[in-house]
Amino acid sequence: MKKKFDRVYQFKITLKGIRPPIWRRIQVPETYTFWDLHIAIQNAMGWTDAHLHEFEMVSPSTGEKVRIGNPSEEDEVFGQQIIPEEKQKIANWFSMENRVANYIYDFGDGWEHKIELEKILPRDKNVKYPVCIAGKRACPPEDCGGVWGYEEFLEAIRNPEHEEHSTMLEWVGGEFDPEYFDPKEVLFEDPDECRKYSWSNNNMDNDKEETRDFIKEAEELLVDAENDLNRGDYKSCFSKSYHAMVFSLKALLSLLEKRQEKAEVEKLSREVENKFEDMYNQILLIDHATGLVFSEKEVREFFKVAGDFVQDLKNRIKTFSFPA
Repeated sequence: MKKKFDRVYQFKITLKGIRPPIWRRIQVPETYTFWDLHIAIQNAMGWTDAHLHEFEMVSPSTGEKVRIGNPSEEDEVFGQQIIPEEKQKIANWFSMENRVANYIYDFGDGWEHKIELEKILPRDKNVKYPVCIAGKRACPPEDCGGVWGYEEFLEAIRNPEHEEHSTMLEWVGGEFDPEYFDPKEVLFEDPDECRKYSWSNNNMDNDKEETRDFIKEAEELLVDAENDLNRGDYKSCFSKSYHAMVFSLKALLSLLEKRQEKAEVEKLSREVENKFEDMYNQILLIDHATGLVFSEKEVREFFKVAGDFVQDLKNRIKTFSFPA
């Protein structure tokens, strides 16, 4: 049952560190929690909610900066104070005297957004909320490496002579217009439905917890692989990229098997069998050979293949329709 509301909060969301700026203007119900706002930001910007996130804001009661998000067991162990976002209504935090918050998405790429309350308006009965009413420029591709990685990506796709021009275009599906954005194309998801499949949902059942652990391992391997790539350790990058793919595959398979989705398991197994057989043979060769030499281009392309594979399986897990 949808909560009744009389007012809407108008926010401007600006991605920090990008020039010219990438921004959105949205209006959301006053009954929204920070979780609901998170989903609205994701949808309006064009992100896919494939990574962790967090809000930072000054508490109106104490005047101190606090963190609002999804506290984990690790946060409790290390004494990190994170206020659960699902229990915090934006109306209790945002006011015309306390207008600004920082929203961080993807702790690896480190995308920071300025969230600014512009107005508190009466509800328009003819409008379906939330709604995006304005904005400029396309959202950067997921996992492109943050602000600096996005700049390198744009440089590559704009220059046909760039050594990674074709690779980058293929990675984003053949075309990418950084200047394009149409607020009418924004589709907002139901935050309650999104919560069921969120990586940051700490109310997961045991099935999903194991899946989350596998995905965490895959993501950490990709981070390590990228570090290896940047310092020229191509053999290690290749190996870790491959194993990141393996762990992401384990994540999806473990969830499907425990849900007894035998048909889906068989379908997925057939889909990746040949691909992984070829890659596994390469990994065996890499692990047991001493004189192999890899070019940066070869390894960089394989690293992108691995990143795309992990992202694809994460999206499948997120959107898979599980029985209640």
